[in-house]
Amino acid sequence: MHLSLQVGFVLLVVWGVLSDESIRRFQAFRYPPMEGLKPPMEPVSGGIAGSTECAMLCSSDATCTSFSHSAVNKMCMLSPEIIRPYDISISHPIEHWYHFNVHEVINGSQVFLRQGYRWFHDLQMALRFHFYWPLNYNQSQAICQEEGAELVTINNEEKMGAILTAVEENENLRKFKTFFTHPSNFTDIIEEDDRECGILSLVEEGNSTKPVVTCLKPLPYICEMSIPLPSVRSEENLFKFHTTKT
Repeated sequence: MHLSLQVGFVLLVVWGVLSDESIRRFQAFRYPPMEGLKPPMEPVSGGIAGSTECAMLCSSDATCTSFSHSAVNKMCMLSPEIIRPYDISISHPIEHWYHFNVHEVINGSQVFLRQGYRWFHDLQMALRFHFYWPLNYNQSQAICQEEGAELVTINNEEKMGAILTAVEENENLRKFKTFFTHPSNFTDIIEEDDRECGILSLVEEGNSTKPVVTCLKPLPYICEMSIPLPSVRSEENLFKFHTTKT
């Protein structure tokens, strides 16, 4: 596989992929409000000299929305949530830090997914796994809708399998055993007062460690977007990169 990197408004292209189905395309945009600021997060690892490597780490993490990188300090940080004004206010001023917002681009189209969403080709939909700031059911539903999505409806075994695989393969997600979803026959359904909520539980029924959850308890949650998808406008300071599909 051959890599080409143009320095300037950084363009990275990866060749050597045999078919469109074996590649995922991402585009990242410099985020000026975070330039010269070190985010209040733990670095993924040290010794990462180039933003290319940091970008590839973000693209391979199903929960990554953006990344910060310093070539001088050789450090890479991944963010599971979109940077807020509060995050900017508590970041540390250090020169040579740059921040990039990451969007996956659906193959064969110019559709940019919103930050944090990943395209599931077999399902023909995009999913986002929120875990960093757990919310109650109504709040999680509202956030999905703000993003132009809905809480995921698990209505067949194929979708259930894809979600379980994504959770198990991600070190952030597999720490959690319950996620809010839309109520369906494939999830637990909790009825409280005038509401009902769906719970995807990864703990077997009857297991003594199965947690007691309510619709008001903050939990991680999963959002879904189906075709047609809301498009995201492209921006300046573009940083493109491709990565082989895992």
